[in-house]
Amino acid sequence: MLFIFAVLLLLLSLWAVFYFQLSRSAGAIALIIVSIVCAFISPWSLILGIPLILISLVVMIDPLRMSFISKPAYKALANAMPSISPTEREALDSGTSWWEKELFMGAPNWETFNSYPYPKLSLEEQAFLDNEVETLCSMLDEWEIHEQKALPDHVWQY
Repeated sequence: MLFIFAVLLLLLSLWAVFYFQLSRSAGAIALIIVSIVCAFISPWSLILGIPLILISLVVMIDPLRMSFISKPAYKALANAMPSISPTEREALDSGTSWWEKELFMGAPNWETFNSYPYPKLSLEEQAFLDNEVETLCSMLDEWEIHEQKALPDHVWQY
């Protein structure tokens, strides 16, 4: 009975670490402490406790995490990434692309993106929006378009 209680306590603590989104080190330390406490409750709980302690140590220690988790995951994902077509490669290497180049390279600098000024419309573009587009929008009747499932002829001719 104590073994079941200890295993449930371990599983509940594992769930709590993920549910409350504890940091890597806080979650690992919590699981190690709970595993040790459960070992005092029932030594058989070490069947689940020892793997949890080992995984927690791997997650906590940077060189171990890099060699056992990060590098294999990076290798698996690097092979899964689609290759860049020649056209995409030319666009990225051309130097004329804007912030998309950083985005496609997989390492966007968000501060660079935020530092770009907002684009402004030219006087001609603003006049087009204020006149032609406004006139076109005033000619539209959403209910009529919905009923006929088409734009009226006078709108098309405008």
